[in-house]
Amino acid sequence: MKKTYKILILLIFILGLTIAINKFSADDFIKNTFYKIFTPFQKSTWQAGGWFSDKLIAPLTVGKIQTENQNLVKENLSLKEQIIILKSQAEENAILKAALGISAERKENMVLADALNKDFLGNYLLVNKGSKDKITKGLAVITPDGALVGKVEKVYNDFSQIILITSASSSFSAEIENEKTGVLAVIKGNGDGKVFFELVPQEQVLSKGDLVKTIALGNIFPKDILVGEVLNFEKEPSSSFQKGDILPYFLRNNFKQLLIIVDEK
Repeated sequence: MKKTYKILILLIFILGLTIAINKFSADDFIKNTFYKIFTPFQKSTWQAGGWFSDKLIAPLTVGKIQTENQNLVKENLSLKEQIIILKSQAEENAILKAALGISAERKENMVLADALNKDFLGNYLLVNKGSKDKITKGLAVITPDGALVGKVEKVYNDFSQIILITSASSSFSAEIENEKTGVLAVIKGNGDGKVFFELVPQEQVLSKGDLVKTIALGNIFPKDILVGEVLNFEKEPSSSFQKGDILPYFLRNNFKQLLIIVDEK
């Protein structure tokens, strides 16, 4: 129980320190050093998903559980560790294989990066590639299966901050593929994990499930990156345009690694 409280206190300390560093420190070197020290802890808790509730909350509410045989526990842990290693290697090989396929198809060079953690509002994501890996501001970021995640917003020596397309600060032009032709639209994030489109003329016919992909307009993203699909749309009588929600495909999977599009081959 004491160990549980110590872990809880450590997490609260890291949380407070993260907020302080991001809010009050403008020095990139300080931020980069902070990320190098504390990112392993943040990554572990973020990717574990339910770890906090399973390991911290449950012991406080359920109480003591029956003590297990120590030798059996050690054997189980050893076996689980081997399984985790093999699973991790298989996942990485699958991601690399997918990356090679996407890279060859898109004719672009890509850098594989680990997704470390999100900011507390879910607008940004930190990855473990930075200026030393030739990462620069504005580069597009996609999932291993080719779905748009966002773009590089801030670059440090060892890390980069990615602004997600779900962020309220995200806005770009895209094309909605309906039955007849492509329809231009403006895609925006609303800041709570959702994406919507607007400025589509009323006369354009849309359907639920229409695919949304990027276009080269504005040079924000390379063209033909899959964004998601139309969830719903509405036509307001008082407006010349229609708008609606989009299901962003990058949210379909709990991704651990991402691809940063560096340049065209």
